[in-house]
Amino acid sequence: MKSFISLILIVFFNLSVFSQDKLIVLHHIVGDTIDKQEQQEFLLFSDILDQSFTFATIHFDDEKYTIHINSSSGLKIVDIKKEDLVENANHVDKLVGYFKFLVDKKDSLNLDFKNTASYPKFQSEFLTLVQKQQIAKEAGIFFSLNQEAEERGLVGVEKENYIKVNSKSWLTEMLFDILK
Repeated sequence: MKSFISLILIVFFNLSVFSQDKLIVLHHIVGDTIDKQEQQEFLLFSDILDQSFTFATIHFDDEKYTIHINSSSGLKIVDIKKEDLVENANHVDKLVGYFKFLVDKKDSLNLDFKNTASYPKFQSEFLTLVQKQQIAKEAGIFFSLNQEAEERGLVGVEKENYIKVNSKSWLTEMLFDILK
């Protein structure tokens, strides 16, 4: 009998703990977990989620909303407003509605959904190792120059000009344009 009562108390205690934090579904298409692909497709919480983001969940606890962001650097919890949730859910609705409109308007896509032969042919182009290395090198230069410009307090056109003038690839392009 004592074990039965203690079991009931443990269950009651666990239920009261779980009832405090409620997992929120942003939109039925997204579900209760926002992964990186959904965030990019629907442009969700672009002001909060960064590049190292892997997935996020929205919680309601003690009359406030929080977003739990899981990334390679760990868990980060950020307070959000209900208006932000509504805005992002509406954004999903608008994008889904827009793409549904395009699909329903067959003349704009010219697709016969029963005949896959009418689908547009896509030829993917793969980058060579040299191209990938060049992109990585130029990206590193850009990010370094961008950080230097920010440290100098440059913004807008001044920042853009600083990056262009100090970028070797930009100078090379200008020389080739002049020589043509």
